[in-house]
This record gives sequence, structure tokens and C-alpha cells, in this order.
Amino acid sequence: MKVRVKYLAAIADYTGVLEEDVEVENGSTLKDLLNRIREMHPDLKKFEERFTILVLVNGVNRGLDYKLGDGDRVALLPPVSGG
Repeated sequence: MKVRVKYLAAIADYTGVLEEDVEVENGSTLKDLLNRIREMHPDLKKFEERFTILVLVNGVNRGLDYKLGDGDRVALLPPVSGG
């Protein structure tokens, strides 16, 4: 199945793309998807060494055990700060 992944802000600098379709097995979890993304974009580990990534599925914060569906939209966001 295909999942559409969008990389926001500084995360796109580490992946080299703003968004892409990622193929995952049926029944894959969010954790499986993140592992697949790390394989595709090894430089992302450098970002993760310094920051936590917020992951949204269809606009909702989900746990790593969340089962993905075909056509889901996943957004990876860097930590947000402000005042």
C-alpha cells in the first residue's frame, strides 16, 4: 500500500524532498513506516540525534503502533518553539 509522507521545515533538508509516496506492507504500523523512511533517508538520523520528530497521520498525533491504511497522509514535523 502507499502512504503519502510530507516532510516539513528542517526535516526536508535532511530528506532532500518535501513529500513522497512510500510503499509499505499491508498491516504496517507507523513504526514500520518510520523505519522505512530512515532506510530511504539515512541523513534523517542526524536530525533525530538532536531533536524529536512529531508525527501526524491524517492530521492527528498517533502512537507508533497505529496501523496505517492505504492512502494515509503522514506529516513529519520538527519540534515547535515560540513565545
